[in-house]
Amino acid sequence: MMSRRPGRIITDVRIDLPRPRTREMLLSDEFRDYERHLKKLVWAEFQGDVQ
Repeated sequence: MMSRRPGRIITDVRIDLPRPRTREMLLSDEFRDYERHLKKLVWAEFQGDVQ
């Protein structure tokens, strides 16, 4: 994930899900966990909490 400005790498999130990704996978607990984690990182960056 990159910061807002200046653009710098904040963290590298490896998504360990098989490819090709299916519609069913979008409803899986594992996918939802990644989604929640990434949203928290984005929100923290938006709020200025990520260093």
